[in-house]
Amino acid sequence: MPLNPIRIAGGIVLALLLAPPHAARGAGGGEEPFYLDADTLTHEAAGDTVEASGNVRIRGRGMTLLSDRAFLFGDKEEAEARGNVILMRDGDTLRADRIRLNYRTDTGVVENGAAFMPKGNFHLRAQQMEKRGPDAYRLERGVFTTCDGDNPSWKFSASEIDVNAEATPPARTPCFTSRTCRSSTFPTSSIP
Repeated sequence: MPLNPIRIAGGIVLALLLAPPHAARGAGGGEEPFYLDADTLTHEAAGDTVEASGNVRIRGRGMTLLSDRAFLFGDKEEAEARGNVILMRDGDTLRADRIRLNYRTDTGVVENGAAFMPKGNFHLRAQQMEKRGPDAYRLERGVFTTCDGDNPSWKFSASEIDVNAEATPPARTPCFTSRTCRSSTFPTSSIP
């Protein structure tokens, strides 16, 4: 079965960004806890908000998140990491300016993200990666390739990609670019 880069892109977002949220919900039967280290930690009781700043490191359940600042909003069941965000899990890496997760709805947003999965050598960049539901994703200004370097031999890009596990994902202004052939651009397309 041929690889579908759009489904892979959705899988990258799921694997790197939103697979851990159930673990962060708190005490579960023998589940490994998350550990938070930072230069400064503050807690606001009114909104049940924890702010971590300076060399933030959150680790647990096989993942590590590094950032300049992080916020945990207990009343909203949300978390946010800002500034030089790096999320590592099972050898995969996601770098971003900002990540925001909602543990209640299993949704989240990554801003200016770049993901790398060594298995398959998958590279994905997007201005915004969003998980909208259990199997629904959206990428804005996304680029996918399996080539290394800043100038890959080929890449697939689109201004918008909606991925749904039950339907063929539509892509707006998709473009395939290769060093050996001209770029092909289409106003709207479905990716099989």
